[in-house]
Amino acid sequence: VNPTPAPVNPTRAPVDISTPDPTPAPVNPTPAPVNPTPAPQAAAGPVACDGIPSTGCSVCGIGKFVGSPNDIFDFPGQPAVPCGLLETSGIDGLIPLDQCAFLPGLADSLCSCEDCSR
Repeated sequence: VNPTPAPVNPTRAPVDISTPDPTPAPVNPTPAPVNPTPAPQAAAGPVACDGIPSTGCSVCGIGKFVGSPNDIFDFPGQPAVPCGLLETSGIDGLIPLDQCAFLPGLADSLCSCEDCSR
């Protein structure tokens, strides 16, 4: 049995020998802002104390707000989230109202809930 002979003149691999010009840098770069944006100011008070919309809920309970927004609220079967995000989600109506009813009992200690009248 004679094996198939190797090709005498193999086809060359396609190679693009042209080199494209890189994108030129901007001729006139945008200058830095002359008047920088002022730093954000803290809110006058906790948003939860301004009233809760009918589609939202207060995770700390009516008349209370999250005192430690950076503390972590951890509940089995749910993702752990910062207390401030939990509060905002409740106010924005992202937490179903039927689930919000039991949250004040849990959030009170985990999120250091405080009275709005403090």
